[in-house]
Amino acid sequence: GTNCYNCNTGSYDNCTPKENLKYSFTPDVKDSCQTFTCDDIPNGIQIQKKLQMWVTDEAGNQDFCTVFINLEDNEGNACKDTTVGSIVYGFVYNPQSTPLQNAELKLRSNEDIKLAVTNTDGRYEFNNLSESTSYNLESNMNKDYLNGVSTLDIVLIQKHLLGIKKLAKPYQYVAADVNNSKTITASDILAIRKLILGVTNDFDGKTLSWAIVKDGPDIKNNTKILTTDYDKIIIDKNSFDNNISLVGIKMGDINGNSNADLKNELDTRSTKSTALLTSDVEFENNETVYAEFSIDDMNNIAGAQFTLNFDTDELIFDDIIPNKELIDDNNFGLVNVKNGKLTVSWVKPQNADDDYTDLFKVKFIAKNTGKLSNSIRLSSDITTKEAYNNNLETMDIKLHFRDNGQDVASYALYQNIPNPFSNETTVLFDLPTSQKATLSFFDVTGRKINEISKVFNKGRNSVDVSFDNSVSGVIYYTLETDGFTQTKKMITLK
Repeated sequence: GTNCYNCNTGSYDNCTPKENLKYSFTPDVKDSCQTFTCDDIPNGIQIQKKLQMWVTDEAGNQDFCTVFINLEDNEGNACKDTTVGSIVYGFVYNPQSTPLQNAELKLRSNEDIKLAVTNTDGRYEFNNLSESTSYNLESNMNKDYLNGVSTLDIVLIQKHLLGIKKLAKPYQYVAADVNNSKTITASDILAIRKLILGVTNDFDGKTLSWAIVKDGPDIKNNTKILTTDYDKIIIDKNSFDNNISLVGIKMGDINGNSNADLKNELDTRSTKSTALLTSDVEFENNETVYAEFSIDDMNNIAGAQFTLNFDTDELIFDDIIPNKELIDDNNFGLVNVKNGKLTVSWVKPQNADDDYTDLFKVKFIAKNTGKLSNSIRLSSDITTKEAYNNNLETMDIKLHFRDNGQDVASYALYQNIPNPFSNETTVLFDLPTSQKATLSFFDVTGRKINEISKVFNKGRNSVDVSFDNSVSGVIYYTLETDGFTQTKKMITLK
């Protein structure tokens, strides 16, 4: 048996005397002794094991370090030596030093391929190796690509590319390079987003779901790791009978929240939430229905993702109209719309105007008489529904319906959707009561080119407008009532 105290070489605390510190192999202070047997020495001769040594002070504060112990069957020869030839063994940990369970590895040579799966301690072993053969040690994990991957990872990569906040850890650089180009570019974001949206099931075949890297200085400290041969792990006779520790890196998982048990799912649902807002529209058979969506408290939201389900017995999907100041066509997955599922992955642009609230609208054709609140909902059927605040905390996102006029206490004129546009655009505005209002449109010279004046409803109003080919460039539009005037600008491309 080994007492954890024997692994200590200099632990100390500012308040607790050294003799009162408690040493353990896990956060449980009672786990202070471990017993090893011949089962822990597969070759019956020698093995080096990697353990965690936890130190706890009198206040219950804890920290740990990694220690290695050598187990040897020396003169007594208590353990039977195996006759399986040379072996290579080691442990696989994720970047947070948690053992990677059920990780699949491959040892490849010109003549043979050997497979191994890690146990609950993250240990792997290859045996019966030839001293005259050189092998490549590789990941063999090509499943569960979405483990740990979300739009939050896209937020982190985008901040890195824009120079707002560079990635700090070497493993993050490896994880972000999902197209295996040895650089991090917008193409990596596109591949991750397609996976999140359900457009693809992997990273376009460029990488496996997990990479493995030999533990050492590069993966610990070198943020230029993509310029090295980090993915080349050569095994030859000089490596035999040695402990080769590996770091398993989940591709696409920049914030490191993937599950280390590769057979079980990890639920990381947050108790915080925000809302996707839309008006509760009633519709008749064959009527065109616009569901207009906005994010509650847009100023404090960094991004969101979700699956929008709609009842295919009530609605036929026709089109997506994004507010191109905030979101574009690449943020939507349409491969499952025939099954009533539309996916969204969105990151708020850094230069987003605080006035913008409407993200996009979906155009449906009604098949029956109904109501939007009975026909659409948010789910995690394909893309997990969650949002991220400016502190990059993960929150739940819920669909909130507003009756016409509900939640509207004042006037507001919104940015048109889409913008810029070529043929038609939609102007949205709120009125606290039903009243006469005028929408006027002017070119850059001040010439009025269109006017719509009538009694509009209380609450959210929507007006579709278009202009002839003689009108192009910047157009100013003004909402005017007896007690309110506001002007915004739009851009038409002809």
